[in-house]
Amino acid sequence: MSSAQNGVATEKDALLITSVGAAITTADPGCYSRHLKGELQNRERTGKHCLSIVLVLTTFLVILLVGSSFMPRWDQIRASSRRKAKIQKAAKALATLNQGASYQVPDGCESTLLIIRHCNDHGPDTDSEDGSQHCSRLGHERTQYLTTQFGNDYFSRWPLPSHLFGLWKNKNMRQFETLQPLSQKSNVKTRMYTFPGISNLVSDYFRLLQSNDGTTTVTMCGRVSVIAWKHAFIPELAVALGCGPAHGCPEDWPQEDFDQVWELQYVFQQRKEDENTPLSETTSFPHPSNNEDQSFPQNGWNVYFSETQENFDPLAYSKLAGITRDP
Repeated sequence: MSSAQNGVATEKDALLITSVGAAITTADPGCYSRHLKGELQNRERTGKHCLSIVLVLTTFLVILLVGSSFMPRWDQIRASSRRKAKIQKAAKALATLNQGASYQVPDGCESTLLIIRHCNDHGPDTDSEDGSQHCSRLGHERTQYLTTQFGNDYFSRWPLPSHLFGLWKNKNMRQFETLQPLSQKSNVKTRMYTFPGISNLVSDYFRLLQSNDGTTTVTMCGRVSVIAWKHAFIPELAVALGCGPAHGCPEDWPQEDFDQVWELQYVFQQRKEDENTPLSETTSFPHPSNNEDQSFPQNGWNVYFSETQENFDPLAYSKLAGITRDP
């Protein structure tokens, strides 16, 4: 492509046009002027075409720059929207719990739910030939260690559980294996829930709280329940149990963390002037909204979150179990 086609005239182009023009003028004076006019029109069209390309590219770059500047803001909007949805869902869950709660529950009744992840699953022999999934050697040691944390004596960290719940997902045996030693120690059968299982578990646990009348035969006051679940679904489970971001429940569970314990403490609170009135007539239920303050009922069951650790140390447990010996 010549420089003339690019819309830039050089001295060589000028000499060529002059010589051609002189030759044409000698033969036909009018032909030269027509040729020169056509050349100018071609250059004008080329210039407009180049300008159009520049404008299109400039517009594209501006859109790209503006869009990229709004990306963090868009991520924040989506995260905020998800958080508000979880707050709303947790508020509805507590409202459902309180709508069916017995007004005979003693004021200040406290029931605690511990949520743990299943045992460690890294290492050989965790997957059987039939496709079932099991705890690793380290995971089995964790399950045995877990039983040492529970007991009804003064020195035990937590009281023996009154209820055990676990997730049953395909051939994944890890949740069951995690609770099995504790089940044997506490003489409490583990209730297993087929995946996804969240709604059924929540219904059963809420029913226990709702039927509680404070008597020795039917009570959840001072009782502890334990759930072993798959970590990816624990935040969703917590929200369904009424513990959302407004209550402090995290929105995710760390991928490689097997040691976390989520404590959901359910406390029944009722105003003194309402003691002789059915709860259904006095409870101020949380209206589903984006206001976090409305996540806490004025009467009935409230949930409070705290996070702790199992504090499993393989070597310390081996020493305690007599696996290691003094030199």
